[in-house]
Amino acid sequence: MSIGPNISYLSFKYDSDKTYPYYYDPVDDFAIESSLTGGDVSLVSVGFNFKLNFVPVGDNTVFSLYGIGNPFVSFVNRGECVQSGDLYSDDDFDGIYDDYSRSVDFEPMDYPALEKESKVSGGIHLGVGFEINPTKKVSFFGQATFSYTLPISYVATNSYLKDEDRYVDANGTIYYDAYESFYLDDFPIKKNGFTALSFKIGISFNF
Repeated sequence: MSIGPNISYLSFKYDSDKTYPYYYDPVDDFAIESSLTGGDVSLVSVGFNFKLNFVPVGDNTVFSLYGIGNPFVSFVNRGECVQSGDLYSDDDFDGIYDDYSRSVDFEPMDYPALEKESKVSGGIHLGVGFEINPTKKVSFFGQATFSYTLPISYVATNSYLKDEDRYVDANGTIYYDAYESFYLDDFPIKKNGFTALSFKIGISFNF
């Protein structure tokens, strides 16, 4: 068995292509086209690697199997968001919301969900691998790892969208009820944990 510390850094840029833009206010009868800036997420993680060999390793071992465990603590930062909305009406009553009315900006100082956030999270990596040592100086390895990270907050507008709350205009554009999405206090931020499965293959040189 072997134990060692590790540190890692991950950064996730906000992707506007993953953010749904169209919402509808059924009370005041206007459509909203939303856009966002900011919301990038970064994680600095520190932890320990635990490696347990299932096959005893010696000077002449050519093939070995091992399991790994890596609990970690993450220091998570999410940048503040600024949300803008262009408002459109249907002035000519043709069933299409394409008549521009005005623009509004939603600032973090007025909408707490948009404020930047720093928190401590964590998680664990668990996996298995194998190592082939044809010579003492060269080895090949393969590894499969399952990872779970405790909840962090990030921009996730799609998590607020439900098909029963949508409206389709005469042009085929889908709008979601703003009262069930856009107007909610925590929109567009969601807090979730997430899982990942990764595979690694490589070669190492031993000195």
